[in-house]
Amino acid sequence: MKTNTHHTVVKGDVAVAAVVFDLTKRGYIVSTPLTENSPYDLVCDVGDKLLRLQVKFRVKGVIPKVSSWMSSEGTVTCPINRNKFDYYVIVNEDCTKLAYVHSSVQGSTIRWVPPTSYGDYLFWEDFQPFTETIKKRTCDVPAVSKVRIENNPDSRTNKIVWPTDEELKELVWGKPSVLLAKELGVSDSAIGKRCKARGIKKPPRGYWANIRRNIDH
Repeated sequence: MKTNTHHTVVKGDVAVAAVVFDLTKRGYIVSTPLTENSPYDLVCDVGDKLLRLQVKFRVKGVIPKVSSWMSSEGTVTCPINRNKFDYYVIVNEDCTKLAYVHSSVQGSTIRWVPPTSYGDYLFWEDFQPFTETIKKRTCDVPAVSKVRIENNPDSRTNKIVWPTDEELKELVWGKPSVLLAKELGVSDSAIGKRCKARGIKKPPRGYWANIRRNIDH
């Protein structure tokens, strides 16, 4: 039996199926467009009107503001026309968390878990069908270090006891490594080396600058 081996397409199909299941469970009537080149993936009947939904699978919860595709001339990128649909549905990695975000919101990041540092953020639970109100939560509790330094009586040096891989992943995506390093009493490069050794992906260059710009907007 032939199966679909296109990883990106499979993820997209699973995300759309997760949205259909979620909305049907909530009592909505859901339909799909007949053409594949439609600017939206689903149509939801909310009683007094039909809403056009564009489904996006997002591990990091980023709400897109541009679309891109491959052509004979390379990668083509253009701004997303938010007038062609009503809501994004942002789906997390295991398709258990869905955020229904109005199309007017672009370029921001939906948090799947609360951050571990000060600041405002958008949380997925605040974006349930269907609201145009954009609410930001505030994290006002300082991060608690999950790395501790233990004195080694048999050595003149101290031993760093690192957190689990899951905890470290949460920490490096919760705040810039420079700030995290100061809290933990280690160097930024030490955190980078640890993540590389454990196969933990760190935020790309410019990630935190984009987060700050989105919060300011």
